[in-house]
Amino acid sequence: MKAFWWHNKNNFGDMLSPVILEWLTGVKPTLADRRDSGKVLAVGSVTHLVKPGDTVWGSGWMRPEIESVDGAGARWLAVRGPLTRERVRNAEVPEVYGDPGLLLPMIQERTKPAARYTGLAPHMVDKQLGRAGHSPFHEDALSVFIDVTWPWPTVTRSVSGCARIYSSSLHAIVCAEAYGIPAAWVPCKGVIGGDLKFRDYLLGTGRDPACLKPYEFLPPIPDLEGIQRRLIEAAGPLKEMVK
Repeated sequence: MKAFWWHNKNNFGDMLSPVILEWLTGVKPTLADRRDSGKVLAVGSVTHLVKPGDTVWGSGWMRPEIESVDGAGARWLAVRGPLTRERVRNAEVPEVYGDPGLLLPMIQERTKPAARYTGLAPHMVDKQLGRAGHSPFHEDALSVFIDVTWPWPTVTRSVSGCARIYSSSLHAIVCAEAYGIPAAWVPCKGVIGGDLKFRDYLLGTGRDPACLKPYEFLPPIPDLEGIQRRLIEAAGPLKEMVK
C-alpha cells in the first residue's frame, strides 16, 4: 500500500498517518510521491493533493487560497469534517467525519495522568517562542513542554500523561481529546490556513466552531466512540487493498 504524508519534518500529526494505517491493515505503507496516483491520503491536511485512483480516509483541508479540488476518480471513505467535504467537486463524498488521530487510544494506552500538570504543546512553527518564554507557552513549575517534533510515541505519552493541554497544534489537541483530556486552542499566526482546520475538526466531531476561543477549553466530543467506530468501518476498503 502506498500512502502520502508530509515527511520533510518530523511533525506529530504527519507521522501518525503511516502508524495508524499500519495498525488498521497490518501492513506498513510505503511513502508515495505527492504526484502519484493510487496512493492513500489519511491523517493530515492533504486532501487538496488527491489524484484519480487515490483513496481518501480522514484527510482534511487547510488551504483557504484553493477553492476546491476535483475529486473525480478517487475513492472517498471519510474526511476530517464538512468544510473539507464542501471543497470536493465531481465526487460523492460520504458524510463520515473524524480525524484518524482519534484512534490513538486503540494503539497506545494512556500514560498514568499527572493530575497537577498542564501540557504546553505549540505547533512546530512557534515552539521556539515557547522555549524562550515569549508566548503563552512559557513554562513554569506546573507545566510540561511537549515538542511535537519528538517521535510520535513520546508525544502521545507526554500528552496523555497531562491533566490538560494548551496547543496550537491540531493533532496535539486531537490526541488529548482522544484520551478524554481537556484541550484549549492557542492561536499561531504562522500556521497555514489559520483556524480553518480547527473549525473543520470541530464540525466533524459534532461541535459548533463558535466554541473555538483562544485559551478556552473545548467542550468534550459528544460521541467519541461513535466517531471512532464509523472511521474504522469506513476503512474497510483499506484492509482489502493489502490482501
